[in-house]
Amino acid sequence: RRKFTILKMDEEEWKPDRHYMKILCNMGIPMGLQYSITAIGSVILQTSVNSLGSMAVASVTAGSKISMFFCTPFDALGGTMATWAGQNVGAKKLDRVREGVRKASLMGFAYSAAAFAALACVATMVVKVPSPTGGYMNLGDTVVLLGGYLLGPAWGALAGSIGPALADVLLGSPIYAPATLVIKAGMAALAAACHQAFGKGRGPLGLAACGIMGELPMVVGYWLYDALLLGSAAGAAAGIPSNLVQAAFGIAASTLLAAALGRSAYVRREFPRL
Repeated sequence: RRKFTILKMDEEEWKPDRHYMKILCNMGIPMGLQYSITAIGSVILQTSVNSLGSMAVASVTAGSKISMFFCTPFDALGGTMATWAGQNVGAKKLDRVREGVRKASLMGFAYSAAAFAALACVATMVVKVPSPTGGYMNLGDTVVLLGGYLLGPAWGALAGSIGPALADVLLGSPIYAPATLVIKAGMAALAAACHQAFGKGRGPLGLAACGIMGELPMVVGYWLYDALLLGSAAGAAAGIPSNLVQAAFGIAASTLLAAALGRSAYVRREFPRL
């Protein structure tokens, strides 16, 4: 402080300045109200959850922790780009701002693809629902289709193929991993392309139609691959009913989730493809 005179406040600077006070209040009061609304909403939500019992409390807590884990990189990217943009705008180096936004967007897409791949793997391995055919349905197809809607054909195909293929390896069926890699990529890419072509803005019916188109490669692809393994197309056809049930489940679940997410202005802003 002794070396830098700029850090020494003179008598004039101690006097209140109405102009700057007005600017600070205009910035601070809306932010304070926003944070208070969020805090009050969190208290109300937690009170409601607490009344549902310990299982609901544990589920919501686990879900919030998982959400924080997946969203932390986006928060870090946002804070980084805010500082980067501010510094370079001040230095009048707008070309560096554009380059930073481009690279940050690329990192965001790459992370989103990795996150959806992890979710698809977990959804395939862990979340199982009894099937009318006697087996089990999983949420893997739901995540694959949802990833296509949110990320687009290219990134959606990348995310949707890696996770389920990894699940095949971890579940002891590595022979299906190559087929899964190709089939799930085709699912996500086709569903995303259909969504961009005619499904966007048409509500649940449009999403369901895109899901049907996306599930076609799954049913046909696994039938052909089973026929290759068994050496018999007729014998491989025995797996078609269970795959149809799995497809219907994936279409219904992805349609409901995508329609619910589409109602959120935040989701539409962050994922404009939806």
